[in-house]
Parts: sequence; structure tokens; C-alpha cells
Amino acid sequence: IRPRDWSSDVCSSDLKPEARAAHWALAHDLVSRIHGSDEAARQARVAAAVFSGDPVTDPEVLGILHRDAGGFTWAPGTDKPIDLLVASGLAASRGEARRLIDQGGVTIDDVRIGPESPLPATVAGGYHVVRVGRKRLSVGREAAG
Repeated sequence: IRPRDWSSDVCSSDLKPEARAAHWALAHDLVSRIHGSDEAARQARVAAAVFSGDPVTDPEVLGILHRDAGGFTWAPGTDKPIDLLVASGLAASRGEARRLIDQGGVTIDDVRIGPESPLPATVAGGYHVVRVGRKRLSVGREAAG
């Protein structure tokens, strides 16, 4: 049970709506009660990485996202962003991948990808973070070859 003033603080109308402090506080409280405070802190870092739009470079967070959020692998020697986008499942075909890239909606490791862009270097020990728009994200690792 939280004190009465706690709810008024997290639900304050002067906070930015995108901060969703009440949601974050409730989620943290529930995860802490069920899984412990260490896991709640870890999941808060993962959620912040996914929803902030900032670069994701923490190896632990990338590992969790790859394992728990449908991560993908790509074939050794893949060097084209189009192939990585198809491998991620964020584009169903090479044609769709080309259209997404041409529209300017694709970033790989927080680098905007254009039609002639090379594949950026991997981050945090061999991961690629592929985003299409603001809301679609997939984390990949090179397949053992």
C-alpha cells in the first residue's frame, strides 16, 4: 500500500503525457513484488531502451531483447541493409525493404539507412538494432558460422 500523496505525485497533470509516470511506477511496483527489485530495475532499463528512441548499446539489454522479444540472426557475410531488414522480419521481402529504406523510415544501430548505405558496424559485441519507424524494433545477432 502506497501513501495517498504518492498517487497524486505520479498522476500529476503537469507531467508530460509521454512520460506515463503512473504506468512506470505501477509496473515497477508489480514486478518488484513478484520478481524482486533487481529484475524490476533490469526490466525498467529494457523498457526505457525500447521506448525512448535513444541508441541501445547496453549488452545486457540487447541480450534480453534478443532473447525475449523475438530477436533474429543473420547469415555470416551479410553486408547489405536490405538483407538484414528481411532477416529481422520487419520487411516481408526485399522489395518491401527497399520501399521502407527509400521512404527514410529505417535505422540500423541508430544510423538512418538510405538506398546506398553500407551496413553499420555491430554494437555491443555483435548486435544490430533495426528500427522501422518509431515503434517497430528488432535486435539481431550474427549466426554462428
